[in-house]
Amino acid sequence: MKKNLFSPAVAFILGFLTLGLGNNVNIYVISDKITYDKDGNVFFPMREAMLNFITFGIYGIFWTYKISKAISVALSDNSKSFTVLTTVMSALPLRCISMALITNKILLSERR
Repeated sequence: MKKNLFSPAVAFILGFLTLGLGNNVNIYVISDKITYDKDGNVFFPMREAMLNFITFGIYGIFWTYKISKAISVALSDNSKSFTVLTTVMSALPLRCISMALITNKILLSERR
């Protein structure tokens, strides 16, 4: 069953107030929404969230890169600025902002 995405503000607040633990929920929901990456590899929501939790957020940097790249390819956006921006923010302690940007990009693409 597909989960509805949080609004970008809720995604930010969830990650910020829980000191990053809420980002696991966002990773699960976004991975459930975006099922394949550009190479056709499947995103398994529970696997993605658990890997992020087990690696204390290190996997989240790689996941952010993969999901941002998949969104850019799906939207035929050839600029790499979105992927680089969200990945760098995810590597810094700003993953809650990165989650909000990814959620916003997905929601905007659905409205088109």
